[in-house]
Amino acid sequence: MLGGIERNAAMSYAQYRRVSADGAAVGKLVDIPDHLTYDKLLRNTIVSTSSVIIDRVLTGPFSMTETFYDDFALWLEILKRGFVAHGFKEDHVRYRVVSSSWSHNKLRSAKWVWRAYRNVERLSIPYAAWCFLNYAWRAILKYRSF
Repeated sequence: MLGGIERNAAMSYAQYRRVSADGAAVGKLVDIPDHLTYDKLLRNTIVSTSSVIIDRVLTGPFSMTETFYDDFALWLEILKRGFVAHGFKEDHVRYRVVSSSWSHNKLRSAKWVWRAYRNVERLSIPYAAWCFLNYAWRAILKYRSF
């Protein structure tokens, strides 16, 4: 059974490896925390969208918000309700790195995160800055090697 389902988790996410566009190069396994709360997710960049599983039976209904970083906004919405996301630590997910993808532009992604903090979550400037510094530091650590 999947780690999150075993734990009866509303949201689960998994470890992953980055893969080159042609599939030839495979990066190291990206380690993930055992769990993420709302506050921890605000300061983290570790979740890969393709690895997320959400249990609607536990969360109840939700819909994607039309915003700049809709996946992240949805995860925050779910975790803000008090749910905890659980990490599934097995090597099953590949994240293909394509230079033309929206997420490949890290500056644009960083702007989306900042906008999510300020416009969606309505965080104060000091708290948003603290979260963003943590987010940026973790992003640097995550992307320092393929």
